[in-house]
Amino acid sequence: IFFFDAIICNRVCDLKWMNAKKEPHVGFPEVALHTHATKLVEAGYKVVVVEQVETVDEAMAAAGKKSAGVKRGVCEIYTQGTLVNPDMVQKPEAQYLLVLRFDDIPGGNPFNFSCVFVDCTTAQFMV
Repeated sequence: IFFFDAIICNRVCDLKWMNAKKEPHVGFPEVALHTHATKLVEAGYKVVVVEQVETVDEAMAAAGKKSAGVKRGVCEIYTQGTLVNPDMVQKPEAQYLLVLRFDDIPGGNPFNFSCVFVDCTTAQFMV
């Protein structure tokens, strides 16, 4: 975790500075991810987990070079309303997510819409 994110994690999660480089840098073992993500979400932050999505060999083959940067992608997102991992859910209360979809049909009724509630902790849908 680097730069401003490192400063936030240092303050909220009490992660120790890694001084191998000059830029702010902190880290933790992957087994502690849910513990630290929960602390950050409870402090009002959103947490995005980014992981390597290809091997070094795949990156080199795609680039046609002997060295290449590997692709990374978003694998998980944690927010107040989307915590579903049992280790991270502190309260047994429902965590609702609301989705609204408005019809955009030319000449159609402008008040046609759909509404769905999803309880993220139980995966219950209400249409």
